[in-house]
Amino acid sequence: MPAPRTMGDVWWPAHKPNSAARAKLLCFPYAGGSSAAYRSWIAQLGPEIEVAAIELPGRSHRFGEEPARNLAALLPDLAGAVSRITDHRPFAFFGHSMGTAIAYELARYLEEKGARLPVRLFLSGSGPDDDEDPLHVLNDKDLVARLRKLGGIPDEVYENAELMELVLPILRADLELVETHPFPKDRKVSVPIDGLGGDSDPEVSAEDIARWQAFTTTGGATHILAGGHFFLRDQEKTLLALVKDALLKAK
Repeated sequence: MPAPRTMGDVWWPAHKPNSAARAKLLCFPYAGGSSAAYRSWIAQLGPEIEVAAIELPGRSHRFGEEPARNLAALLPDLAGAVSRITDHRPFAFFGHSMGTAIAYELARYLEEKGARLPVRLFLSGSGPDDDEDPLHVLNDKDLVARLRKLGGIPDEVYENAELMELVLPILRADLELVETHPFPKDRKVSVPIDGLGGDSDPEVSAEDIARWQAFTTTGGATHILAGGHFFLRDQEKTLLALVKDALLKAK
């Protein structure tokens, strides 16, 4: 009989501990995404960086669970998941699109609780304090049109009615998670932030990415790479070299 799945395994399903790694990178997905989005990073970052990608409720092996819709309510569980996977070595958060809000708010939550903080935040594909009209309230047709503009999901998925019946509720829940969370305009986190974006992202400008520097007390950098909203796929090698260098130099 197989051993029962632990709570840590539920949140970090593909995690492979590496005691020889010098640092850890904890990754948070974009809307509709799962831990699989970062699977290739384990080999790409090599033995010096231990990669772990979170699995949120409602997808992959957690498909039977209700997707989270309230970020504030999710933060204690995320903090617990982080505490179970971190040790004495430095760790950083990487979040793309929806994942930027999760990574930033989780770092702020940890700081408020007096917990150990990441040494760096890599916030990709989204700026802070997004005042755009919410997407999660759009009808199916309009929501799909906006999402197709961003790319990231193959056209075959959008054209498969049965698949969309499964995917759309998760996407809506994820969008609601970040779009209904009040962004703290007057509070900063004492962790360096590296903002990352694509130079042809139709929704997020370089100026949007640069605004992350106003939400940290310890500096950081802004990096704009070639590509659209999902530049991290086309520019994976360049992006990961940047992340690895910054993380291994972090104190």
